[in-house]
Amino acid sequence: MRGRALLLALVSVVVLAESVVAAEVELVRAYRSIYLGERREAILEAIRSDSAFRLPSWGVTSGNPVYAYTDIAGVPVTAYLYFWDDLLYEVAFYSRDGRSATHFELEVLRERDVFASVLTQAHGSPAWTREIAFWNLQPGYITWSHRWHKGDVTYRVGVAETTDWQYHAVLYITHEALARAKDAAEKAAAASSAASAAEDF
Repeated sequence: MRGRALLLALVSVVVLAESVVAAEVELVRAYRSIYLGERREAILEAIRSDSAFRLPSWGVTSGNPVYAYTDIAGVPVTAYLYFWDDLLYEVAFYSRDGRSATHFELEVLRERDVFASVLTQAHGSPAWTREIAFWNLQPGYITWSHRWHKGDVTYRVGVAETTDWQYHAVLYITHEALARAKDAAEKAAAASSAASAAEDF
């Protein structure tokens, strides 16, 4: 019982510390009028009022992630906006049309190169690169080819292979402090849940 109380107290401290991180986060422009660290309602309003975004036929979703359609340098993409503690911590862009293996070289890598070129113009040369070969990909995973760091934000470009063998060029923008806060809070919640469940045995 004492161990459980100690664990719950520790979890509370971790959650409080991470809430402080969230409260002090600096807004960073991710894409157009979308800012990492911004509250959900402000993000939804930005999407609704920016003509570059096209919404799903049923409007802006209230779930997590929120998604919308747009284009990056002529590449049609789906933008997925991920929230934690009501703050935007990550934006992921997937080329909208999944391609089969026969279009990997011609289309998927070309779209990946478009994303990398845009980020290079915006933020300079990437901090890290590697070549992607078709045989390096795995279903359900993303293989990264480019990475940039700018303050507390990481930009990554690569190729995703879905579990049904479709391929997408991807671009992720992550606020690292918020991502760490989210991970710590989720681990603390899992530990608390495990401690509560242990009382049943």
